[in-house]
Amino acid sequence: MKATIYIPDDKYSVYEEARQKLGDSISATFLRCLEHELEQQKQAVGRIVVTVTENDRPVKKAFEGRWIIGDAANGEMFHWSEDEGVHMAGGFLGYSVAVTKAGRVVILEHSKDADTFQVFDDYEDFSSATIDNGYPAFPETLKQAVATELEIDRVEDLDI
Repeated sequence: MKATIYIPDDKYSVYEEARQKLGDSISATFLRCLEHELEQQKQAVGRIVVTVTENDRPVKKAFEGRWIIGDAANGEMFHWSEDEGVHMAGGFLGYSVAVTKAGRVVILEHSKDADTFQVFDDYEDFSSATIDNGYPAFPETLKQAVATELEIDRVEDLDI
């Protein structure tokens, strides 16, 4: 693929200096810069505010972090496999997942009635969480998606 990049006249000296001193092709250097900027943006955190229900009342909670799946208003659907033995009620609208500045995993479960908020110390704590009857707290598809976003190599062991 070819792309044309225009350099303003007042920045041409920067281009010439880079061409002489960096040794790499300008294209390779430019791509590294783009990759670096995209990674910086991906890692950027900001103030997240969510409204959840506690004791039948709406409560706002705020923390520093970044959304990796969904956002405060909209979650994504992740379905349970038949092997997992869990079925969600009809009012379930999806999950949103954030990572805090401290590296904790925040799960926001959206439903028609109220959103619930859970915080886990890390990915391992989140992925091993269970509900009262010993079943997994979250679908494997959600665990896989979070692992992918966090660049964690997760392998689902199948009993086949």
